[in-house]
Amino acid sequence: ALPILAQDMSYDEARNLHSKWLKHQAFMAELASNKEWLDKIEKEGMLLVAEKPETEAIVKEKLTSLHQMWEELESTTQTKAQRLFDANKAELLTQSCADLDKWLHGLESQIQSDDYGKDLTSVNILLKKQQILENQMEVRKKEIEELESQAQALSQEGKSTDEVDGQRVIVEKRFVQLLAPLNERKSYLLASKEIHQFNRDRKST
Repeated sequence: ALPILAQDMSYDEARNLHSKWLKHQAFMAELASNKEWLDKIEKEGMLLVAEKPETEAIVKEKLTSLHQMWEELESTTQTKAQRLFDANKAELLTQSCADLDKWLHGLESQIQSDDYGKDLTSVNILLKKQQILENQMEVRKKEIEELESQAQALSQEGKSTDEVDGQRVIVEKRFVQLLAPLNERKSYLLASKEIHQFNRDRKST
């Protein structure tokens, strides 16, 4: 299945380039993780040769063939990734901005919630969700920095980036504007936790 996916060069016809790009990135990560499997086979082959020297010729032949196939797969995969990105930089950048914008809209609705927990258990659950959101914000921050780098790369190539860069700036501003409300919600949740903790302690005394 891996070689078939790597050799699929129909990227120019892809309708959703961002989705296809993410899919290919995931495939490259899977390929890298399978490198350990290749190393394991090579070690087992060497052990077999040590135990049964008469198998050396056939084992080395098989390992050489396997290495060649793996190198061809890696090369094809990397070439596709580069061609996919080079051919569609502006479109990928646009769809990445749209993806971030959609996520930020969802985050905004969560921040605006007036649910600060009705008891200690519920407020602790909300605080865990808050931590997840903050972790996601760190990841998204890196994505925004990457978008800026991609926009600069496009500009240096002499391509028009006004529209794409305009979208990127809007997303970046929305991101920054949500930082304060996110921190404010955390403060409210911590205050709510203190109140519920105080009430629980008072009832237990």
